[in-house]
Amino acid sequence: MSELPLAGPAPQNNRNDSHASVPTSIQNFGSGPQYTNTSGPQYNNTAGGTQITGDNHITAEYNQNYGGLQLNGGHQSSQYVVIGSITQIFNANPPPDNQNTPEDKNAKNASLDLCLQSLAFEQMENRRMEIKTGAKGTCEWLFQHKTYKAWATSDRDLLWIKGKPGSGKSTLLHYVLEKAFNTRSNDTIILSFFFHGRGSELQKSPLGFYLSLLYQLLCEIPGAFPELLSTFETRCSKRGIPNKDWKWHEKELLYFFESSLPVVLKSRPVCLFVDALDECGENAAVDLAKKFNSWFKDLSSDGLPFHIYFTCRHYPIVAFECRSQICVEEENAKDISIYVHSTLPNIPGPVQDMIVKRASGVFMWARLVATRIIERDIDRSVDWEGVDWPEAGWEKVEEKIGRIPNELSDLYKQLVESIEDKQEALKLFQWVCFAKRPLSLDELRWVMIVDPKLDGPHKLLKESKDAPGFPPDNEGMKRRFTRLSCGLVEVVPPSNKPVVLLFNKPVVQFIHQSVKDFFVERGLFMLDSGARSTENPKIVVGNAHYQLFRTCICHFAIKKVTQSSSTDISDLESQFPLLRYAAESWMLHICQSDSHEFPQDNLLDYFGWPSENLVQTWERVCFYMAPSISVTATLGKSLLHVVSQYQMKGLLQAILERRADQHNFDINVRDGCGHTPLILASKHGHIATVQLLLHSDKANIDAKGNINRKWHIKPFSMFLPDTNKVDINAKDNNGMTPLISASRYGHEAIVKILLNTKKVDINAKNKNSMTPLISAACYGNEAIVKALLNTKKVDVNAKDNLDRTALIYTSKRGHEAIVKILLNTGQADINVKDQWGRSALIYASESGHTAVVEILLNTDKVDIDGKDKMDMTALIHASERGHEVMVKMLLNTCKADINAKDQWGKSALMYASDGGHTAVVEILLNTDKVDVNAKDQWGTSALMYASKYGYKAIVEILEKAGALD
Repeated sequence: MSELPLAGPAPQNNRNDSHASVPTSIQNFGSGPQYTNTSGPQYNNTAGGTQITGDNHITAEYNQNYGGLQLNGGHQSSQYVVIGSITQIFNANPPPDNQNTPEDKNAKNASLDLCLQSLAFEQMENRRMEIKTGAKGTCEWLFQHKTYKAWATSDRDLLWIKGKPGSGKSTLLHYVLEKAFNTRSNDTIILSFFFHGRGSELQKSPLGFYLSLLYQLLCEIPGAFPELLSTFETRCSKRGIPNKDWKWHEKELLYFFESSLPVVLKSRPVCLFVDALDECGENAAVDLAKKFNSWFKDLSSDGLPFHIYFTCRHYPIVAFECRSQICVEEENAKDISIYVHSTLPNIPGPVQDMIVKRASGVFMWARLVATRIIERDIDRSVDWEGVDWPEAGWEKVEEKIGRIPNELSDLYKQLVESIEDKQEALKLFQWVCFAKRPLSLDELRWVMIVDPKLDGPHKLLKESKDAPGFPPDNEGMKRRFTRLSCGLVEVVPPSNKPVVLLFNKPVVQFIHQSVKDFFVERGLFMLDSGARSTENPKIVVGNAHYQLFRTCICHFAIKKVTQSSSTDISDLESQFPLLRYAAESWMLHICQSDSHEFPQDNLLDYFGWPSENLVQTWERVCFYMAPSISVTATLGKSLLHVVSQYQMKGLLQAILERRADQHNFDINVRDGCGHTPLILASKHGHIATVQLLLHSDKANIDAKGNINRKWHIKPFSMFLPDTNKVDINAKDNNGMTPLISASRYGHEAIVKILLNTKKVDINAKNKNSMTPLISAACYGNEAIVKALLNTKKVDVNAKDNLDRTALIYTSKRGHEAIVKILLNTGQADINVKDQWGRSALIYASESGHTAVVEILLNTDKVDIDGKDKMDMTALIHASERGHEVMVKMLLNTCKADINAKDQWGKSALMYASDGGHTAVVEILLNTDKVDVNAKDQWGTSALMYASKYGYKAIVEILEKAGALD
């Protein structure tokens, strides 16, 4: 049994700080200790390279900005320039004898550095640093709890710390985590993630969780992640800049974590702390909890200790298999007593005891009551609910405390009912609830001075700055927010750590997740007089997003912004602090308002449509200030492009309703990349938008001319689109049609909608001559491949610019199901070769896709000894890469020429010896058919290659087989 390191002297800190926020540059990467374990594989801190074989023509398809690295206003940061140089190093693909040179090590270390930066995000550590340390003497009970002690002394176990909202779960985890760091053994890897429902999207999503875990693990033991690093290198080479031209996806990050965990546990124990699992959403929380259990079940029993400690409310994880559970509110009465006595040392003991008892295990309740008492004690001019104390005596105070509701939500309701300026409070709470990310104090100050009842967006916002009561400084703003929110909103100071942030300023948020939950469910409805007159609870949220949109969109009508030049537009943020947020987020708020059924009838008026001036101003601001969306905000977009790309259904309907009044309206209008609205909607998977564009002459308008807000997705068989107006086969500047785009990005429903028109060109080609079938097969979109083939009109053997067919691509990438589908058509040419002379079998053998090779071999039609333009066979490629299973399969056919040579005279045995692939060498020699003394055109034999690189085991094997020096 192995006990968790939670006691004893703190070890010397010789670790990389895996909990640091994003550093300007990762220091000392790759210089940590080498971890070895005689019972398992050995790891080092260098990442394996990857060979790139001619996929560069797909770069244009990946780089949707079609502008390379110059998209951000023609400026490259040093980070992007470094990525460019690293890409060149990767593409150079140095020969084996250069793999250990200092230059190569530097390139790999730089790759690791950049990979870490691609995983990191700026708020990764914010929540952990926000959690306040508990009062002295609190939290210590946990270490004496029998369930905790059993968990800590087990080899592998899952511990669920559950409790009501505000019961102190996060403070408890924070305490245990700090204790673990201070007392851990040198080799224990401690991982942590704090979900934050009031934070940014990555702080409250599984995607952010896996990004953070992999970042921390990669800092600790990079040698365990060769596939992750290889994927990163390839994508930088082919797609461009991470988090700009491409992003990591949740499923692939989960794969990297799950595949690496057993490897890590071969050499080092791991302890994972996860806080506030419930704050990632109901479905995600349940799925993650199940994942936790599956990790323990799937791990082999021979690894080192693995522990998970997570906190979560009683809901949504109700029926969950976890033998180790501790309920916080049943254990924390002493901690609450310590907190109350330390916070209110001067009030009588009976009052303190009453607060502790009424709290019923909920720290937040005790905190709010204590705060109200403290504020009354400090400011005697304020009457605390009619209590005139101390003159009135503490009995009166006790009486008032007794009237405070026990439930947090009822306490919040009582506070909201006491708010005097409900309209101002509503605005504050709307923004704190629904802003895309927590706003800085400067941003929220600007929000509060903008009049939400503006008749139009063209009033200069700076006029509001002179409004009476506008707090000129941060301290005044803090006091105003505290007073306006009855203490339910707080200002969180910036991090003290040297992190790379968009802004390192104080941000405004609710004091607890339960406060946000209350306002979303009840509080906003209480404050919104307009919403109370309706019977639709969605209107409250829809109206909130509508108000946020209005505030955002006004910024692009400000004269200083519309008339700014490229040299001074970035300086506008100091004058208009919300400008960056407005550029990044107005689209989200329209979509959310629409999805919550808030009327969108007058939105076009805010854009001044049909004028495109406001959209063009937004594009320019994005180009210089919002790089996170600059790829999608390609210059030359119209409002019709924007609403199609983001599926703003209400706005699109409004445009189609009014287009009859516009003589020059063009539904096929193109942006700077040649995208039509239909191409954008198809690419981004927006089914309803594609439907409406195809039915553009049949917009859903009732007899009174009003837009019908009810959207229904019709069965495919009911579509009778008017494609005489919409160009269904339009191509963008890269030759992508709506069908190619939908096939490439895996949007099956849209592919079927387009095919159902009977007017789509099913064999259209983009600039790289990739058809819809090639695109779907290349990216593993099986259902789309089936849909295309079912038309009986698709050219199965169509070739792209590299002479590659769908079968070659899907074999190269290991999509075995699609390989079967293509072969089952009876039309696919199994031996067709691309411009490098490589067939499906060669690519599958080279890439190590065993299942694909087996499928191809079982046809009995494949040319096993087919050679590429370098005269390399499938066996030579498999031997070079060390794919021993593949080598066995090819040899078992009894058709593979074991002594075949490439254009340099190298055989499979030479390549295996050259690469240090001992198992492959043994397999080849065991056939008794291999020429062990064959030499290449330089006169080098297999034995010479093995000797040159110091592969002693291979040298011995070859010598026993009769190899001569």
